[in-house]
Amino acid sequence: MNVEIDFEELKRTILLAAKKQGLSEEYVIKNWHINYKINQNEEFIDILSNFQKEIKLLNQAITNNDLLTSIRAIVRAKVYSQLLADFFEKINDDIAQLLWGDELKDKWPNLPEGYKVPAHYDYEETNKTHSQQIAEMSSS
Repeated sequence: MNVEIDFEELKRTILLAAKKQGLSEEYVIKNWHINYKINQNEEFIDILSNFQKEIKLLNQAITNNDLLTSIRAIVRAKVYSQLLADFFEKINDDIAQLLWGDELKDKWPNLPEGYKVPAHYDYEETNKTHSQQIAEMSSS
């Protein structure tokens, strides 16, 4: 499965949503978690590429019984895996800020029970768990 996510579009969307709720771009940049001044797509690719290099090195070192190089690759893979986790944690934090942050939590309307996204958004509604969705994709 090839997944494409435009993190720059996500960044712009978060900023737009915050601005539509009355926050300034400067406030979001200063107080929220994502680094809005850098290209998030490039940041993600850079971290992921470095992580992949370390995993490849680890595989080669383990295959060759080279424990010292293996340790080095493990340590560096841990660093890059933490950077990946941090990257997504910042996204998660800013998405949460949009709805539950002190500045905006009372500005959104209440979501009515049973609300469905209107059909003109071309959005497939699902109540299935993530694992059920993966199982269905795997079987097709």
